[in-house]
Amino acid sequence: MQAVLVLGGGFALLIVGAEMLVRAASKIGFRLGMRPLTIGATIVAFGTSAPEFLVSLVASLHDEPGLAIGNLVGSNIANIGLVLGGAALVRPIPIDRGVLRLEYPVAVIATLAIPLIALDDTITHTEGVCLLLGFVGFLALYALRAHRGRDSAGEATSEPTGSLGPAFLLVGVGLAMLIGGSELVVHGATVIADGLGFSKAAVGATIVAVGTSLPEVATTLVAAVRGHHGIAIGNVLGSNVFNLLFVLGPAALMNPDGMSIGPLEKDRLIWLMLGLTVLLFPVMRIGPKISRWEGAVLLAAYGLLLLLTGQAGRV
Repeated sequence: MQAVLVLGGGFALLIVGAEMLVRAASKIGFRLGMRPLTIGATIVAFGTSAPEFLVSLVASLHDEPGLAIGNLVGSNIANIGLVLGGAALVRPIPIDRGVLRLEYPVAVIATLAIPLIALDDTITHTEGVCLLLGFVGFLALYALRAHRGRDSAGEATSEPTGSLGPAFLLVGVGLAMLIGGSELVVHGATVIADGLGFSKAAVGATIVAVGTSLPEVATTLVAAVRGHHGIAIGNVLGSNVFNLLFVLGPAALMNPDGMSIGPLEKDRLIWLMLGLTVLLFPVMRIGPKISRWEGAVLLAAYGLLLLLTGQAGRV
């Protein structure tokens, strides 16, 4: 019970901290003239990926690679099945075709790279650096598209003039809450995994992944309800790219010997993530929007993947 309370307190800090970070960073982005799709796939995606980033870094520092990788892969699965599927159920999401030209291809390439990296059961320092370089390339592509004015997400939203000091202060407070919450989540999840007899990877891919995905859930649902479709889809795909390139790379570098990959992650979780990512292509190509029935399919697929992970996660 104490571990559950610690885990719940950690999730609360992560959610509130991520909300502060997203709101403040989005305000800064709008003031800099960025457009909604770009904000969704960069600033908002970074803010909502911050829980995964810090939880995985802390888990790696505590020598819990299964928890770190399970959290990242499980979060990517949750982003597509739970977050995007749930948002489509609330309100069908129109597809910005620019997503199919940049965000989705990069997400697929990053996802395809993970099974190749996992062949030797370790993410080495060299591979971690390559993931980070891939992330730099992703940002460079965004900068190029923004410079050429090809972002088709709509007009930039104007923000009131005034000092950005409070926004930067909120960014700092949000990051502090995220760091504290990450420590609590890693500790609570480790105790729960030991107590229930599940592997750290299974707990990371289910309980922890759902908890760290809650900022994506909230941000995407609000964006869908308010009609900010660029932010909704850009946030999901951008978060997945951030998780695989910007989060997994540094997490591997934190461990002196690289990050080891267990059988559950290598033989099941990574392939489930790849399968759901590929499933998203026909969903986005059939019709001009992600409909409610397609959202229901994504949610059902996510539920099935959770069941399969739970069955395979007993130790």
